[in-house]
Amino acid sequence: MPRKTQLARWNEKWIEVESGCHEWQAAKNPNGYGNFWDATSRQMRGAHRAGWEMLIGPIPPGMELDHICKNTSCVNMAHLRIVTGSFNTMYGHGSTEFVCKHGHVGHFKDRGKAGRLCVPCSRITAMKWHNKNKERRHA
Repeated sequence: MPRKTQLARWNEKWIEVESGCHEWQAAKNPNGYGNFWDATSRQMRGAHRAGWEMLIGPIPPGMELDHICKNTSCVNMAHLRIVTGSFNTMYGHGSTEFVCKHGHVGHFKDRGKAGRLCVPCSRITAMKWHNKNKERRHA
């Protein structure tokens, strides 16, 4: 019996669910991303990345795949897009946009473990401090 192609093996490992996601049913990493054994490179790879490269083409260096559906186990190519790492960080983690507690949308700096810093809020805070301390600085 002939060996199955990589694509045939990959296609056996997902099912379509009500949301339209193609949920990976085989091995997953602790973050819920599917794992797929790539026999060509002889290494375990992200199932969504392996699928993209088999069905769409190479992922450009320095770029990542973003799950538009926010379902890490989804391998539906229509639910994925190529983005920069900073974009993926900004819009990832379960929300489509970053909104601060004051309603500013998408204007932030990533401070790593310290979290996100809203740029308009930090400017307002700096201006308030500047105005409050103006006399002291010019004395």
